[in-house]
Amino acid sequence: MNLLNAELIRRRRLELGLSLREVAKYLGGTAQVVLGIENGSNHERITVAVLANLAELLGVDPADLLAVTEPPKSDRSELAGRVGSLLQAVAGPVSVDTLADVLSTPIADIWSAVDVLDDLLRPAGLRVQRVGPDVAVCAGAAIDARPLRETMRRDAARRGLQTNEVDLLSRIVDGKVDEKSLGNSDRVALGRLRNAGIVSDSGLAVLEAEIGQAGVSRTASRSAPAPQVADVDLVTRPG
Repeated sequence: MNLLNAELIRRRRLELGLSLREVAKYLGGTAQVVLGIENGSNHERITVAVLANLAELLGVDPADLLAVTEPPKSDRSELAGRVGSLLQAVAGPVSVDTLADVLSTPIADIWSAVDVLDDLLRPAGLRVQRVGPDVAVCAGAAIDARPLRETMRRDAARRGLQTNEVDLLSRIVDGKVDEKSLGNSDRVALGRLRNAGIVSDSGLAVLEAEIGQAGVSRTASRSAPAPQVADVDLVTRPG
């Protein structure tokens, strides 16, 4: 049973120009022992001390000498689905460390699941964005602003603004919004308002013509009227 990364051990030995006898002498054993390490026939008998000395000789971390067992593809897909569900629910960057803690899964397996998730999402025009230790689901390619805005406008006209969108819009009109202090829910709402063209992309300036025509209430409520978008009255529905 291969408990050690035999391929790495052999490759590093050859890269350093070491013979089996030279490695054996350093480890205090025989060339036959080293050969067994490289072919996997004696891994269960290798002590921690020998492993540490071997790592030192080869110039690698002892953990790198341990064999990495790939989980079955079905397990990786299942974990990728759980990671994807969390990323979609959060709708923003999440630390891989956090995902590992929540899912009680090694960080290496989370990264593997992220790779699988990325492969699954790309045919749908999405991808997993990685920024340092954080990951998030995002569009796979740049989206043209015109069809995006038209889609958001038409969708807003059909479904009506959600309560949190109306509340945020009212606070924007009142000048009581600091974008840096917005919570995740408000950031999502702000993104929808911007995409629909109700709030401009530069800062938090409201589109005065549309907002002025609509007469947005400065006190948000579940029945508050929504602004007109492209001359279409929006009706608020509970979020």
